[in-house]
Amino acid sequence: RGMGMLFEAATRAYETLGDPERRLLYNERQLIDLPTGGPTGERREAERREIARSRYDRAQAYASAGDIHNAILLLEQAVQTDAKSEYWAALARLQARNPSWVDRALASYRQAIQLDPNNAEVRFAAGQLFEQLGDMDRARTQYGAALRLNPSHFEANARMSEMTGAREAKRSSKGGLLSRFFRRE
Repeated sequence: RGMGMLFEAATRAYETLGDPERRLLYNERQLIDLPTGGPTGERREAERREIARSRYDRAQAYASAGDIHNAILLLEQAVQTDAKSEYWAALARLQARNPSWVDRALASYRQAIQLDPNNAEVRFAAGQLFEQLGDMDRARTQYGAALRLNPSHFEANARMSEMTGAREAKRSSKGGLLSRFFRRE
C-alpha cells in the first residue's frame, strides 16, 4: 500500500516536471523561481526544446537497453513537443521493428523527410523499409535520393547496385525464355 502511494507521487512529480505548463503552475503555487515578468515566449520555446531533447536522449537510452516500448513512448512525446526530423527518424526506426507497426514507421519516416528532405540517412533508412516490404520502386527512389544528397553513401550505392543487378537478371531471364520460343534459325 505504501509503495503504491509512493509510485503515484513519483508519477505525478514526473508528469509535472515533464510538462512546462504544469511545472510553471507548480512553481507559482510553491513560490519557486518566479520570474518578475513571467516567462517570455523565447524562454518557453527553449524549455520546450530542452524537454523534447531530454525525452529523445532518455528514449535512446531505453532503446539501447532493449526497452523499446518505453523508448517509443518517449519519442512520441518528443515529436509532439518539438517535431524534429531526428526525433521522427528515431521513432520510425523503432516502430519498424514491429511488423504490425510498419504503417506507423512509414508515416514517421514521411514526417522526418518532410522536415528535412536533405537528410541522406533518413532517405536510406526509408529505402530499407520499402525494400523490406517488397516495394522496390519506392526503395530505389529513396536510395536514389540518398545518393543525390550524398554520392559517396556506401550502403545506398551497394543497395542500388544489388537492386539494379537483380532487375537486369530478371529482364535477361525473361528475354531468354521468349527468345527460345521465337528463335529464328
